[in-house]
Amino acid sequence: MQYSDRIGWLEICTSKDSRLAIHDQGRLQLVIDELAQPEYQYPSLCTFIGNKEKDLALQQLYPQNNIRRYSSGSGIRLRPDIMSLNSTRPILFADGDVHQPRPFQSTSPEATLGNPVMWECCSAQDILIAVWARLVFLFTDVICIFGDDVDGLSGVADFLVSCIRIQSASSFPIAVRPRVLVALTVRPEDMDEQHLQIELFYHQLHSSGDKSLSESFSGINFVYLDESLSPTARFERLRALIKGQTQDMTMLCRDNSALPSATQLVALFGSAFQHLIKTVHDRFNFVKATRVNNRVSQTVGTNIAYYHRAGRTAGFQGEDIAPVIAAALLMDHYVPEMLALPPRMVFHTLYKEMMLEALQKEVHWPQSSAEEVTNQTECQLITIFDEMVRSNTSSVELRKQQLVSQHGRLCRIRSNNICLYCILRVAQHTLGCGHTICDTCAQIFGAPVPSYEYRFQISCCLHCLYRRPLVVDVLPPTMSPSILAIDGGGVRGVIPLEFLLLIQEHLGPCQIQDVFDLGIGTSSDCSVKFEKLAKHIFRERRQTARP
Repeated sequence: MQYSDRIGWLEICTSKDSRLAIHDQGRLQLVIDELAQPEYQYPSLCTFIGNKEKDLALQQLYPQNNIRRYSSGSGIRLRPDIMSLNSTRPILFADGDVHQPRPFQSTSPEATLGNPVMWECCSAQDILIAVWARLVFLFTDVICIFGDDVDGLSGVADFLVSCIRIQSASSFPIAVRPRVLVALTVRPEDMDEQHLQIELFYHQLHSSGDKSLSESFSGINFVYLDESLSPTARFERLRALIKGQTQDMTMLCRDNSALPSATQLVALFGSAFQHLIKTVHDRFNFVKATRVNNRVSQTVGTNIAYYHRAGRTAGFQGEDIAPVIAAALLMDHYVPEMLALPPRMVFHTLYKEMMLEALQKEVHWPQSSAEEVTNQTECQLITIFDEMVRSNTSSVELRKQQLVSQHGRLCRIRSNNICLYCILRVAQHTLGCGHTICDTCAQIFGAPVPSYEYRFQISCCLHCLYRRPLVVDVLPPTMSPSILAIDGGGVRGVIPLEFLLLIQEHLGPCQIQDVFDLGIGTSSDCSVKFEKLAKHIFRERRQTARP
């Protein structure tokens, strides 16, 4: 008995207004939910393209999955290898065809979930090629194409050329592009003719114009299937080759910091899907995708420039400040559960342009000096990142170690404008020693106060090791600032005071000043206060030039 639509992942359909659309059925999330520890597992995706021969291969490669039991009308299907669900590197495999059947228009509620593409396309086949080349292959390690199902080597070449022309959307290094395996059924007596066909195959690939094969695929290999063998033995060589290629890709992805966890994979795929809906020309930026819910502040460059000015005032040179800035940037981006993307890619995408511009405008450095300091910061970021990976230490812990180890020097840098812990946010609190900190860093470097929610205590300043506790009340993320405004009140402001006393009685042990973030008082006695303030400010009168 077959169960329909249990494995469907992606399909090309028409929306209610007859526009071509792509429907993501949420299959990836369902598969990831089956994993034991998705935060600590790093899936490898293998893609199989073909038809009948492909289905026979899947039955032998993944016998425990009972391939014949499940079917789906979706163009692209997704399943996990159930034997690897508990492994550190679980195997996911997608399968589909190179040809797109006529897109359907369903009356079911799911039809409205399809996302109409916003770019110009001629047919559903064009969209299918884009889905393969710019979405599925974006996360694929090994692509296996069955030549017998796609009109032989000529059909394989046509498909690959179409993918090359539309280009990969990946912004990762070329080394981690997927590898292609072409499976062919060839009799021993036909091997000489097959070699000639392979030469024609490569000639057809290189005729794709100025688009390079390596920009889309990191390698192509052929595997020959002997139909005289039993089904199990026939696909055994293919199994071994897929396993070896997958292991190689795992090492390459790890070396290039391109190995997302299962949880991260779901989020990245969702962003890549929305990116494909909007365009087929721009590359998918993995760095920006990881910061969708944590945007980089537009004042980053200005704050870094301000810190450089404060450092120069305290006697520091640009090369002395670079490691401090780099550690702050590391802490800003590599938060817990963040994908460990290459630091050079992160710096160039998020920080370099803003930093370079601010150093020239705010600090008034010539372009050469600004570029030198920026490059020094980039090099320091790479060095500290390597230390973080090697020691398996968090970015916060590295930042804390840096501040403590250099407390005798960094204590000289002062500012009332920026947080001296993260540098990237505005100062909100001042410790007893005069160094400043923001709400976010108070939560990161402080300790929660027992029995008080969103209250943190900083027992020691990391810049100078001055020990005078500071208690910080942080606004809860679900709460807006509360303001108490008192206006009027009659003679000498007695009435508002009575109201405040009544409110305090109602609050009981809770102090009324703890309820509000800002209090704006009555105008009573303001004239007296203003006169005292004016006398204090203008106590020394400027002498007139007249005799």
